[in-house]
Amino acid sequence: MLARGQAVRTLKIALLGAPIVILGYAIGISRGPHGVAAGYSLAMLLLIVPVVTWAKRGTLITWNDILKAVGIPFLSVGRRRGGHLAARGTIGPIEPALLRLTRNQPPCLPHTSSC
Repeated sequence: MLARGQAVRTLKIALLGAPIVILGYAIGISRGPHGVAAGYSLAMLLLIVPVVTWAKRGTLITWNDILKAVGIPFLSVGRRRGGHLAARGTIGPIEPALLRLTRNQPPCLPHTSSC
């Protein structure tokens, strides 16, 4: 938007989002770090549609273009999450041991003697 000379619109979008994000922080602060993170995440979710709508106004970008752009990553994440949920019962007991084995280990490089 800055390249198109719309710095004022960018500022207005930021001024719209800031109070909502601060409210999310304030609501979540009583529940500690997880509450703050959840409040921020919910504030961002609430802001997605209005911010994207406002940002694309007056451009040739359509909602179909936006859905195409975000659809592939969403599908990728969904497939990965589905695979994880399907395999969780099988690999659940293995994960802590694997993490202990790989934690704080230097990478095994063929040209070093650290292997």
